[in-house]
Amino acid sequence: MSSPTKSPEKSMEENMKKKKKKSITIIFRYAYWYDKLLIVLGTLGAIGDGMSTNVLLVFVSRLFNSLGYGKGVQRNPENFMHEIEKCSLAFVYIGLGVMVMAFMGAKILDVHVDVLIGTSILHILLVEDGFSSFSNDSFLDYSSKANSIVEQALASIKTVYSFTSEKMIVQKYSMILDRTTEMGLKQGIAKGLAVGSTGLSFAIWALIAWYGSRLVMYKGESGGRVYTSGLAFVLGGLALGMALPELNHFTEASIAASRIFHRIDRVPEIDGEDIKGLVPDEIHGKIEFENVDFTYPSRPNSIILHDFNLKIEAGSTVALVGASGSCKSTAIALVQRFYNADRGIIRVDGIDIKKLQLKWLRAQMGLVSQEHALFGTSIRENIMFGKIDATMEEVIAAATAANAHNFIRQLPEGYETKVGERGALLSGGQKQRIAIIKNPVILLLDEATSALDSESEKLVQTALDQASMGRTTMVVAHKLATIRNADVIAVMSEGRVIEQGSHNELINSHTGQYAHLVKLQRQFSSFNDEHHTPVTKSSASRLSTSNQAKQCSIHRCLSTIHNCYHHQITHRLRSPDSLL
Repeated sequence: MSSPTKSPEKSMEENMKKKKKKSITIIFRYAYWYDKLLIVLGTLGAIGDGMSTNVLLVFVSRLFNSLGYGKGVQRNPENFMHEIEKCSLAFVYIGLGVMVMAFMGAKILDVHVDVLIGTSILHILLVEDGFSSFSNDSFLDYSSKANSIVEQALASIKTVYSFTSEKMIVQKYSMILDRTTEMGLKQGIAKGLAVGSTGLSFAIWALIAWYGSRLVMYKGESGGRVYTSGLAFVLGGLALGMALPELNHFTEASIAASRIFHRIDRVPEIDGEDIKGLVPDEIHGKIEFENVDFTYPSRPNSIILHDFNLKIEAGSTVALVGASGSCKSTAIALVQRFYNADRGIIRVDGIDIKKLQLKWLRAQMGLVSQEHALFGTSIRENIMFGKIDATMEEVIAAATAANAHNFIRQLPEGYETKVGERGALLSGGQKQRIAIIKNPVILLLDEATSALDSESEKLVQTALDQASMGRTTMVVAHKLATIRNADVIAVMSEGRVIEQGSHNELINSHTGQYAHLVKLQRQFSSFNDEHHTPVTKSSASRLSTSNQAKQCSIHRCLSTIHNCYHHQITHRLRSPDSLL
């Protein structure tokens, strides 16, 4: 008879129990054998040091008993002195043992401090200290929420100011802090009661003194045993009171360590540093989507792409158009293997991209997106990110090909100009032109000019047109005028291609979706032209606007150099004649 199958809830509970059973030992997971040996020796030394007081009390009780028999001491003082000598020798032996144990522990910590900190002590001390504010799941949740509010507010501080939402952000943050305050008060009360309860030891000591005296007087008990028992009881209670709070460190460390190890143990399905896979000798750039279905991991029940089919011939330009939410950018993310398709195959030059080495595959691609981020270094260093040993001549040639050399030369320090954090000192157009410099075999353009002014858009579009010549180009665009020269225009709706062809073929189909989109954009453009009110500006104002436009032009260009330079340096720049 087959055993009944376990429900998912029971299996989950069993897994949680197994994890809890391992929660204490998990903090020693990365300790080497000699680390564990040192921990055992240190523990034995601590136990020996702690036992010294209790062993000492045994001999003290014998000494007190000898003093208690007053008449026996007067009649036979030699026996009393002999007892004192025995106790004195015992004290010496105990002291030597304590010294050896303490020396052993100190020596272990001194000689192997780097090993201990790197492994075992890391999990007990550093993990506990680093995550002390997350002593339990509730504190962790509330602290994460509070940190998230602060991070979002600081990252979008201009938006917060523009909507005068400062008070709302502060109120949200304060509400979460109030919850943590309540939990802190409860913990404080519990700890206060625990610490205050140590005062009971003195009351217990008084009770033992009273009751012990009665035992000596009426029950014939020896004074040494009564004294030693009472003192051992009190000291044991104090030691236990001091030890119990320390046990919380194991819980704190195990919680923090389990979260860290969960991240460490997680094996990513797509590893950008994985060197496994095919590395073809050459790549032409043909891309094929065959019956591709895709859902985002965070939304497994929402199908993003369904039965998506598209062929992009090597060296051709294919544009993806459609309404917002038609998953155009998702197709680009799948080509770069930021995600894997749930069903279907994506091929490059006839090879499933899952079989290709991911690092090599991404090196053949250049992405120019709507907004780019740069490292907070110089323009030259951002350009050289794709090739560390590139010469200055190669850098200038690549920047010239991307229409970026002229504006870079006009900057105060030229190619050594610092771009600021994430390229904040440059405009969008300037960052976009810098991103084009990668010059890859496969060029991916995701709304590359949508957020630019007309002047920057012309410069960037010219550089993009030059960059797309002779290479496979996949374009996502809302401005249909920028992709009318594409070899193929694929119109997407609800995650699939509903029509495709050249601009002329699609525009002649008056009932098609593309023709409808073009008509709407023309009507909108003419409406803006009719309702545009010219404004006369002074020469100083025009000069200021011109400077702002130039400053705005710098911001997109730098990111373009950063994202698109790698392949040009590593592949195209081998031949000076191959520069765009």
